[in-house]
Amino acid sequence: MKRNIVWMATALVALAGTATPADAADPRYYPAPANAFQLRMGYLAPSDGGTFWQDVEDRFTLEASDFNGVAWGASFIGGLSPYVEFGVTADWYEHTVRAEERFYVDTDGFPILHDTTLSQFPLGVDLRFIPGGRKVGKPVFFLGAGAGLNFWEYHEIGDFVDEGDPALPVYFGDFHASGETLEGRVLAGLEIPVSPAFNLSFEGRYSFGESDLEDDFAGFGTIEPGGMFFFVGGSFRF
Repeated sequence: MKRNIVWMATALVALAGTATPADAADPRYYPAPANAFQLRMGYLAPSDGGTFWQDVEDRFTLEASDFNGVAWGASFIGGLSPYVEFGVTADWYEHTVRAEERFYVDTDGFPILHDTTLSQFPLGVDLRFIPGGRKVGKPVFFLGAGAGLNFWEYHEIGDFVDEGDPALPVYFGDFHASGETLEGRVLAGLEIPVSPAFNLSFEGRYSFGESDLEDDFAGFGTIEPGGMFFFVGGSFRF
C-alpha cells in the first residue's frame, strides 16, 4: 500500500512538471516578475478624529482639512504567489498652515498669528491580494490590509493669547507634541503595465490609529494620526 502511494505521488509530481497550461504559449500570460520596488507621490487628507481637533477649531481659524497636502512614499513588494504579495512601506508627509486666534486681535486690531506644522512618517507591512493574478502585460487590481507605526509631530510657533490672564496678554509660544502610534490600514489599487519591468501604479489607502497628546498639549486629549492617502507612482519589477 505504501509503495503504491509513493508511486502515485511520484507520478503526479512528474505529470505536474511536464503539464503545460493552455495559454502558456502566449508570453502575455507568463507569470510577471515576483518582486518590485515602488516610488510614489500623492496626497494625504489627515484624519480629524479624536478630541484634539475640536479644541483647536474652537479656538483658532484652523481645522484638519487645512492640512491636506503632498505625501511621498516608497515600498518593496515581494511576491508570495501570483495572487498574494506582501509590501514593506515607508511614507513621509509634512504641511504647514498659518492660523489666527478666532476671537481676539492685538491692540492695533491685527490678527494674532502662529504657524502650525503637522508631519507624519508611517512605516508598515501590508498583505495584498490579487484576484486575477499577476501576469505580464495585464492590468493588476489588488486589495490589501496591514499594520505599522506612524511617527507623528504637531508643532505650533508664533503669537498666542494667554486666556488664563484677565488682561489677555499676547505672548510668543513654541509648542511641540509628538508620538508613535500603532496603526491599521486598508488599501486598494491598480497597476497598468508600461513594459514587462515597469508598471504605472495607483493606490488609495486609509490608515487609522489613536494617540494621547502629552507635554505642552496634555489638556487637549487625543489625536488620530493617519487619514486618507491617494498615490500615483511607478513599480520597477524584478
